[in-house]
Amino acid sequence: MKRVLASIVSILSILIILFCVFVLLTVVMTGGNRVPSFMGVSIFRVASGSMTPTLPVGTLILVKETPADRIQEGDVITFYSSDPSLNRMIVTHRVVAVDNSSAPIRFVTRGDANLVDDEYSTTGKDIIGVMFFSSLFIGSIVKIVSSPLVFFLFLVIPLFLFLILNVLKTVRMASTLAEQIDGSEVDSATLTEEGASDLSEEDSRHVSSDSQVDVIDPLNVNHDSNEDSLNE
Repeated sequence: MKRVLASIVSILSILIILFCVFVLLTVVMTGGNRVPSFMGVSIFRVASGSMTPTLPVGTLILVKETPADRIQEGDVITFYSSDPSLNRMIVTHRVVAVDNSSAPIRFVTRGDANLVDDEYSTTGKDIIGVMFFSSLFIGSIVKIVSSPLVFFLFLVIPLFLFLILNVLKTVRMASTLAEQIDGSEVDSATLTEEGASDLSEEDSRHVSSDSQVDVIDPLNVNHDSNEDSLNE
């Protein structure tokens, strides 16, 4: 059970880290006055109820950059409002009509909760992208984590401890592996020395046996020769 919980915590931590990296890259790679985006994807959180019940307040949405000629009626788009009173506020509404009669293409939008179309239409240059994902649950988590205190206590500290534990675990594994490698090298060297010693002893035995010569007793030789003389 503990292993299962540890695995779940590790997976969640990795997902959170990846999400944080994604958000960081999104912000860093965006320049000028553009909306932060990563590979053409931007993240927003719904702040008003003009798109309820489709997009309740607090819903997190992902928006993908899309060419104007590929946007169709019924798409939910995020754009800079042309309404002077809104001072180019970012709005997410549904496309209810597409005007192709003249260039550039103009899009008539309306919030799902509104009874009338937006007073000002929008063009491709003001469109950030088309929504392709939404989640109220993730949006709620993002809202909670957005609090500096909650972010520090429940995200920064746990992630820091998780990283420290993994670094220590990696160091221990590397140390164990190094000891195993050193042990195997010592064993190999010992075996080599023992083999060399055995070979030396065997060579010594061969040398001793090869160096043996027949010794002739000079007394016997003389004795035999004397016997031969007497016989004659």
